[in-house]
Amino acid sequence: MKIVQIFLGISGLIVLAGCASSQRRYTYSPPTRSYDYNAANAALETTVRAEVNRYGDLVAATPDLRIHARDGVVTLRGSVPSERERQMVDDVVRNTAGVVAVNDELQVAYPPTGVTTPRLYSRAPAPVISTPPPVVVPAPTVTASPPSLEVKASTAAERQTADRILDQFHADSIPATWVQNVNITVRGDDIYLQGYVADAQIHQSLLDSLKRIAGVRTVVDELQVR
Repeated sequence: MKIVQIFLGISGLIVLAGCASSQRRYTYSPPTRSYDYNAANAALETTVRAEVNRYGDLVAATPDLRIHARDGVVTLRGSVPSERERQMVDDVVRNTAGVVAVNDELQVAYPPTGVTTPRLYSRAPAPVISTPPPVVVPAPTVTASPPSLEVKASTAAERQTADRILDQFHADSIPATWVQNVNITVRGDDIYLQGYVADAQIHQSLLDSLKRIAGVRTVVDELQVR
């Protein structure tokens, strides 16, 4: 009888232990990893600023340059004296380690004109003055000026784009004679070309030059080759 009681007691303990173990739940929480994006963005801004500061001329020309980084995309704001400084800043930032893209919102500072009505931008070369030999003509004579390069614009923003066109043509050594029969009009962020040029090479050179201008959305090409 005692042996039966002992056996029953041991069996009960085994059953209780089994029930207790079946009620256990094991949980696992993997370690979390966090990445401080704010610190990474701030570090990239500091790196970009240091690269710009390596060029003394750029520092002097961009006292209000603002740099904002987010996930490798750097936004530039502020004003620069000319298109040359804007392009230099853009190139320095694009070649900085860690920069994947540049959002260039820099403004090229131009003196206010106070003109609100449409006007014609023109940069005509200075008149060429020649002096014949005194025995033939004692007084100097003035020859006719070469054709000028003209761009039509209405708003202040369009006039800035017009100035960029003139600067780019000058940088690319586009002769005024190439565009003497071309009408260039700025409307918003678009450039319209009308008229005709002498050959296909001139036509392509004009298009390539215009496509390099910052802030231009579309070049509407209606030129004809004659």
